[in-house]
Amino acid sequence: MVEGYEAGATLAELASKFGFHRTTVSRSLKKAGLRLRRSGLDEREVLHAIELYEAGMTLAEVGEMLDVAASTVRRALHDQGAVLRPPGMRLTSRVR
Repeated sequence: MVEGYEAGATLAELASKFGFHRTTVSRSLKKAGLRLRRSGLDEREVLHAIELYEAGMTLAEVGEMLDVAASTVRRALHDQGAVLRPPGMRLTSRVR
């Protein structure tokens, strides 16, 4: 895993390759002494985040799905002018 990450693979790619959750991969890499890189969201991911959020997911759920922190999702949505719900609140219809 370490070699793959150092070669440029993302946490999500490594999780898929090794059959682990991305947080397990993250913990393992940190335990091995690696400093994890942060990538934020590209334009396509921001649009996907908006769709997921507007469909009812929370910022944390969207972040988990896109492998970023909820604060990264919040900032991206805010920058796009999306109307944000109070923390933890979700719509009744949800996407899974």
